[in-house]
Amino acid sequence: MKKLLLLFISLFIWTGVGFSQTILYSDNFDSYVANSFLAVVNPIWWTTWSNLPSSGEDIQIKTTFAHSAPNSGSVDTVGGQTDGILRLGDKVSGKYELTWWMYVETGKCGYYNIQHMQSPGMEWAFYIYFRTNGALELKEGGDTITSTYPKDTWFEVKHEIDLNGDEIKLYINGTLLHTWPFSNWAGATGGTKQLGSVNFWAGEQTGSGELPGYYFDDVYYAMVPGVGIDEVEKTGVMIYPNPVKNMLNVVTDGELKNITISDDKGVILYSGTETHVDVSRLTPGMYFVKVETAQGTSNTKFIKN
Repeated sequence: MKKLLLLFISLFIWTGVGFSQTILYSDNFDSYVANSFLAVVNPIWWTTWSNLPSSGEDIQIKTTFAHSAPNSGSVDTVGGQTDGILRLGDKVSGKYELTWWMYVETGKCGYYNIQHMQSPGMEWAFYIYFRTNGALELKEGGDTITSTYPKDTWFEVKHEIDLNGDEIKLYINGTLLHTWPFSNWAGATGGTKQLGSVNFWAGEQTGSGELPGYYFDDVYYAMVPGVGIDEVEKTGVMIYPNPVKNMLNVVTDGELKNITISDDKGVILYSGTETHVDVSRLTPGMYFVKVETAQGTSNTKFIKN
């Protein structure tokens, strides 16, 4: 079993998915109807700045451009100024990867910020403008970091956030842009070390006269525990896939004693020793798994689509 477990680990690390990451949220928007609103079709993860689903603030699903066809999210001023919020859960510890893809057309600009609190408007951790001319401006800790980004094509925006070490690394189009203390505010140092939300806003640099409008797709948000092979061998537990639709699979390195699945209120929904658990009846959301083996207890999470 140990060799089988290590084979699973090697395969998934090699493919870049990895059991070492616990996926909290992953969405390509392709299951949603065109022109629907994110805060309506997925209210668990999405809202708007003023908590007004289906309003002009809400992110609308469009088929105009897509990184993974056919859909993406549109941030623009058509019908109102988009001001969408992706809830990240007010995390105060742990390591996280947060990634999406962006497309900014010629003649338009883009913007987003990350908030230290899930309820927006308290602390801007940082913000970044993607200017019409292809320049970008990152504001953090009172400093402005400048660079460029590609126009009229999809590019990746990737954040590696280590709350334990108070550090964030921001990559644009596969290149490290900047590393800084995540607790910084946009305008000063010494803010709150907390990961709250992303604000996708149709905003432009003050006084620039630029026209906001961009698309984003393939959002990925995961906890990165930093588990190495030695640690995995000690805990000896893996679950897959994550997110899951119908069947959750559990691999253990050692004698399995019990598997417990609970909802976010602590209600136990399954308890048993089956290693292939039917979760098709569970409603979409976050669930918690406790796996007890002869080696000890392991706790993890999974998303039900």
